[in-house]
Amino acid sequence: MQKCKYNSAEQQSRRMTAYYKEGVLAMKKITLLLTAVFVLFAATLYAQTAQTRLDNGKRLFDQDKDDEAMQEFTEAIRLDPNLAEAYAYRARLYNGKKDYDRGLADANKAIQLNPRLAMGYFVRGNVYKNKNDNDRAIADYTEAIKLDPQYVFAYFNRAMAYLNKKDYDRTIADFNQGIRLNPNDADAYNNRGLAYSKKGDKDRAIADYTEAIRLNPNNATFYGNRSMIYLNKNDYDRTIADLTQAIRLNPNFAGAYSNRGKAYLLKGDTDRAITDLTQAIRLNPNDVAAYSNRGAAYGIKEDIDRAIADLNQAIRLNTNDAMDYRNRGAMYARKGDYDRAIPDFEATLRLNPNDQIARTGLDDLKEAQRLKNARDDALAEWMLKELERRMMGALMGGGSSSSSSGSSSGHVFRYTYNVQGSFTATVNGKITPFTVNELVQATSQGDARQQIENAIKNAYPTANNINITRIYQQP
Repeated sequence: MQKCKYNSAEQQSRRMTAYYKEGVLAMKKITLLLTAVFVLFAATLYAQTAQTRLDNGKRLFDQDKDDEAMQEFTEAIRLDPNLAEAYAYRARLYNGKKDYDRGLADANKAIQLNPRLAMGYFVRGNVYKNKNDNDRAIADYTEAIKLDPQYVFAYFNRAMAYLNKKDYDRTIADFNQGIRLNPNDADAYNNRGLAYSKKGDKDRAIADYTEAIRLNPNNATFYGNRSMIYLNKNDYDRTIADLTQAIRLNPNFAGAYSNRGKAYLLKGDTDRAITDLTQAIRLNPNDVAAYSNRGAAYGIKEDIDRAIADLNQAIRLNTNDAMDYRNRGAMYARKGDYDRAIPDFEATLRLNPNDQIARTGLDDLKEAQRLKNARDDALAEWMLKELERRMMGALMGGGSSSSSSGSSSGHVFRYTYNVQGSFTATVNGKITPFTVNELVQATSQGDARQQIENAIKNAYPTANNINITRIYQQP
């Protein structure tokens, strides 16, 4: 009987041990299951939190709250390091801050995480464009367009990269496509207008600037850009009207004052020209064009010292503008300071060997010196007077322009005529023959003839037998 009881207790103990092991195993399974559920829940929660931070960042980005948006995108990346879109948006912010190395790193990461993300290529293209690597920028914009053919800003930005490369036909083609997708983007019309302007298609440029103004009539730059086309078309009244509107919209628009001053100068209103050019210099003390044109205006008003002072400053700011040397040489000649005039004409010809006015002035000065050395003072004096008159007239022939986005040199000229002939005049009681072989800036042959005849009569009241035998336009 004892043996039987023992066996029964042993079996019961074994059964309890088995139940315990099964219970432990079950608990382990439950624990593993709960752990998996928790991990999944936590991952989902983190993912939702990262997406929330990304969405917050995008909202702040659209509100131009860049610093706050940067914090949200960075936190989204911390929560989910595989969130490609967060890298792409943060790259845009770095690009806007001109931190191109970080922008490029984030754009590369976005593309690595999601090679199908068009915005990743777009943003990287923006970084490359701002680093003046237009070829890589174009490649990235092209990839963005391939992934999303409706990506309007990829067309617009690729157009700007082509514009930087002076590929105006491709520029215009991309703007055409972008405008088809978004016909209400004023900047697109303005920038396509720039491309037409560079191609020399002034009428289409004006049409695009006009449409940009219609879509956004409060943008001073659009008026400034259109004014430059009117200026190149010698339509000074429309030039002045556009620049006046630009100044109303932006009273600190230095380029608008500078270009309106030039338009007044070309209209012959030197007082208004000087007023505008002085304001341009006050707003932008490095505006070469403003000093150049104010110097010409002072020269026309016979304020020679102020003219030379302005031209000195223009040359200090830009040593490669032939017109400034020529105008300063003219001023020195007007003062009778021929030793300074000669080096300026020589500098003009080094920079522009085709400047016939400077070449003739230089030749006349050297010939006058030769005549004086030969004691032919009367003829030398006449040549010097004629040189002074011609140089003063040449001041009206040029001037620089300040573009709406900066300064760019661009001179506007009347036609250059060569006038040949002869006359006689009484010098020291003797009738003396003179020959005429002059270059003159004029609007027509008749104007050129009249200028020469007036100059001869002013220099020699006793002049007779004025005979202009030939007038022809210089190439």
